[in-house]
Amino acid sequence: MVSLSILRVLVSLPDLRRLPKYITVPVLVLVTSTLLHQAISAVRFHKGPTRGEYITLPDSKIRIVKTGKWPVDGKDPVVVFVAGLGSGAAWFGPAQRKLLRKMPELATLAYDRSGLGWSLLTTSAGKAKRRDLNALADELRSILTVCGLTDKPLLLVGHSWGGPLIENYWHRYPTKNVQGLVMIDPTPARLILSLPPLHRVFQTTARTLTYLSVSAFFGLNRFLLAPLILVTSINHRRLGRELSREDRRDLLLGITQRQNNMVAAQETKTLLSSCSALEDLRSHPPLHRTSYVVVIHASESNLAKMDTGLELGEYERRTKMEHEAVGRMYYEGEDGEEWHGLWIDEGADHVDVVVGDCVVGAVIGGVAQYRKQRQ
Repeated sequence: MVSLSILRVLVSLPDLRRLPKYITVPVLVLVTSTLLHQAISAVRFHKGPTRGEYITLPDSKIRIVKTGKWPVDGKDPVVVFVAGLGSGAAWFGPAQRKLLRKMPELATLAYDRSGLGWSLLTTSAGKAKRRDLNALADELRSILTVCGLTDKPLLLVGHSWGGPLIENYWHRYPTKNVQGLVMIDPTPARLILSLPPLHRVFQTTARTLTYLSVSAFFGLNRFLLAPLILVTSINHRRLGRELSREDRRDLLLGITQRQNNMVAAQETKTLLSSCSALEDLRSHPPLHRTSYVVVIHASESNLAKMDTGLELGEYERRTKMEHEAVGRMYYEGEDGEEWHGLWIDEGADHVDVVVGDCVVGAVIGGVAQYRKQRQ
């Protein structure tokens, strides 16, 4: 009703009516798109997320999605899912549902980082805060604190940029309640730093996300880009087949929101400096290690198809080598046992690997090992 009223006012303006139609029609379409998008967004955020609940941090409201048995009793580790750049809890919806069917007693937690998905930045300080790995690890710590999990056994599961994030958390908060690490095709920080062509890829990505934050304000992302992405990049792949209707809605929500695109751009801008800082951390032995580390390697790399300056096979080989080195870094087997935790998801790319059976299998294996150690 509001948009229709404003349209009537605009049409009635003499100056606007004298303009050529090739100007007035796009203006009216843009105004209508903006008003409809803002109205839809206001209603949806007023109702709140379709899945999960909000917790409050000093500078933000964070959407968390819990499954399994809550409150937790410490008999099993709580599985905490950490998403990649600009991503959130929707990516782990399929894994959480599979684990709920297989192990209904197992508590799992996924979340949208502040400013992404359903999570909101509520203060000016929050909107200006850093988005590097240190800041994201601190935010994860705050979420675990509010949820009462800092003294509970945890199994951290990170996809893509979430892999370096849980690495950073391991170094930054070296408490032994983290019982295991599962990294799903983690971002190869060392390899990225060594390839200047990829630096330009991430710089271009950050600029694109900044532009998308502008088009999101006018509703263009909602009415044009989101449907296009759904049809061309989600529906036809393994990810699309595994996502529920709520997952899809949550996944596309981020694309449509100005704040989400701005925050994703900020995270991308810090990627190279965060990779460098992570390499500094890796140069020092971790204060403690764990007997359960799994690194899931996607056999089809998306970055390898870009202009990396390397042959496809060489990029894959070096990524696999880095994944193996990272796994060995945090592993400590009983009686000097060798690490064999590199799992290959054949035929999966960097996106589809997150809904693969390897993820659920790695989590179940981590829980089984924790139970065995407690006996």
